Amino acid sequence: NQDNIKGIVLMESMYMPAKLWYKQLKLKQKMMFWMMRSEGLSKKMIVTKNKVPAMMLKMGVKRKLSEKEVEGYASPYKEDIERRKVMLYGPGPATVPKKGISQTDGDFADELDKIAEGLLVVNATKPFLLIHAKPGLIVRKKAIEYAKENFKNCTFLNVGEGKHLLQEDHPKAIAEGIVNWIKSI
Repeated sequence: NQDNIKGIVLMESMYMPAKLWYKQLKLKQKMMFWMMRSEGLSKKMIVTKNKVPAMMLKMGVKRKLSEKEVEGYASPYKEDIERRKVMLYGPGPATVPKKGISQTDGDFADELDKIAEGLLVVNATKPFLLIHAKPGLIVRKKAIEYAKENFKNCTFLNVGEGKHLLQEDHPKAIAEGIVNWIKSI
């Protein structure tokens, strides 16, 4: 329904082909994905011990979150084992295939490749706003270069230093950037 879209805001999202995206990750991130592909370890970390929300907050936010903020992120996963299983079997760290190469139709990498192709088509007629930070966790230098080369109708907003949950480190800059971008389109 492209007629219903005025523009797309991307922030710490995967928008490039899976193999290229995976290649630009740091070794530490690749090791995390490798660990999460281990069925026993990932089930223990995600379902049994419920470690992923805390781990993601630590990896994804530059500033120190308050106990109340951490609780807000963690509370949906405390008692709900089925919700944790979504993290285990849905798109995320546990389902990223080795080297970002698709193994079967419909797997994480295959879906990411389809999204990347679709975004190229959409960007031909709809503007994008890419909000990023340095160093970023998902959107790193090579991902920004990819966007600059492939998204011809894209505005870039660098909000400063940040990792993955940029809204926790730069809420005002993000809000102002989106508002100003919407007014400009």
